[in-house]
Amino acid sequence: MEQESGKIISLKSATSRGAIYRQRSPKNTIFYQVVQEHFPKFISRIENGNADQTARLPDHVEAEFDQYLKCGLLEHGFVKMSCEDCKSTLLVPLSCKKRGFCPSCIGKRMNEGASFFVSSVIPKVPVRQWVLSFPIPARFWMARNPRLMGSLLNIFTRAVHTHYQDTFLNNAGAKSSEYKIQTGSLTVIQRFGGALNLNIHFHTLFLDGVYVSKIGDENMVPIFIPEMPMQTEEVENLLKTVQKRMVRHLIKRGLISKYENDPIPDLNEELSLMDSLQGSSVLGKIGSGENQGSKVRRVGSFGTETESAFKSGPMGATLAGFSLHAGTYIRADDRERLESLCRYLLRPPVSEKRLHRRNNGDVLLELKSEWSDGTRAMSFTPHEFIEKLIAIIPPPRIHGVRFHGVLAPSAEDRKKVVPHKVERPVQGELFEVKCNKRTKRTSWAELLKRTFQVDLNSCLLCGGEVKFQRAVLKKSEILEILTAAGLSPTPE
Repeated sequence: MEQESGKIISLKSATSRGAIYRQRSPKNTIFYQVVQEHFPKFISRIENGNADQTARLPDHVEAEFDQYLKCGLLEHGFVKMSCEDCKSTLLVPLSCKKRGFCPSCIGKRMNEGASFFVSSVIPKVPVRQWVLSFPIPARFWMARNPRLMGSLLNIFTRAVHTHYQDTFLNNAGAKSSEYKIQTGSLTVIQRFGGALNLNIHFHTLFLDGVYVSKIGDENMVPIFIPEMPMQTEEVENLLKTVQKRMVRHLIKRGLISKYENDPIPDLNEELSLMDSLQGSSVLGKIGSGENQGSKVRRVGSFGTETESAFKSGPMGATLAGFSLHAGTYIRADDRERLESLCRYLLRPPVSEKRLHRRNNGDVLLELKSEWSDGTRAMSFTPHEFIEKLIAIIPPPRIHGVRFHGVLAPSAEDRKKVVPHKVERPVQGELFEVKCNKRTKRTSWAELLKRTFQVDLNSCLLCGGEVKFQRAVLKKSEILEILTAAGLSPTPE
């Protein structure tokens, strides 16, 4: 090991420019303690004495838990950063970078994504949020079949696009053959509900209007035409269109009956452990352990094509288990509120601040707001809490954010409408302004500075310049460095 020529510090308690940042201590949180103690017990209880592969969790689910238990702990690896002036060394623990439930990593991705959306994706035009929820069986089917989820999202975005396009044509008295009319949207696919249940639904931010350009004029920059004030009746009509098209798509896939319109899963199909847990989660029931409920069965109805949507609050409508809300509108100049909304869409499924431990060991999840029946919290045994976390873990290589229309990565006019970050001129180029050809994602250090006003590029002791040295991953070297620094690692 190389010799350290200065003091070794960690981020346990660091002060910079009057701001104090305290490194999180995962082992002291209820979330970490429950997972650390009870996930191995859950695996043992589920798999003990059962050699059937359907009673095993997918590899990506076990990896999610294994990596979470190492996240933010110096004993599992860290990055060394050194100060050029005082020669002190800063140790920064590695993160798991998983996207299932880790509050820290998803929180980081939340801040990064929100900043990226506002600065590099969403133009400075009015934005409206559309939230589409599904009947319970559809949530289960989408959890099992990501392609179905993508198909239903395409049906939804096409319907909203048609609404914006037709509204413009009717108001302007124009013909679609004369103009190229484009909408733009980004969708965050949320997999969880407020009670930690599996509830796949779409949060879609649509540019509240259309981009218009003359057909044949490739050099013309599209002009944004805002939408006229929307009425609740328009939301009801749009939900009716979405419900009808989705029902037809589900019939075509053989998931519901054409005549009875009855959502009946194939009860003869052997369900894997993951399927059973997800099915129980969407129903709000327990899928394993001593409190195990019934299996997935016939639930609800998708409605008929002659059924009408009804109003459910301002700018909201409900129809046969489908729910559409479009009441959140953000002005073009309110970028701060837009970024706040983006953070909400990208938030972690569980806030550690709302978790409590009962005297009997059960986990109490405090709801963000009281339900209409007076429910204020959900109570889980540790086994049940682990089960709910498993159900909301997304499959690998499935995008949780989708872009459509003029905001799609391959859209021809995307570069003409999205905002561009301007690079700071470097020495010798004081009068030259450059735009990034490709926007770089925000670094961890920049996010920390943005959130806590702590600049990791400056030494926390003397204010000198801090530079990256290397990553330390070998256990023997980790132990030696931490011991020398008086930061004895906890044995595994």
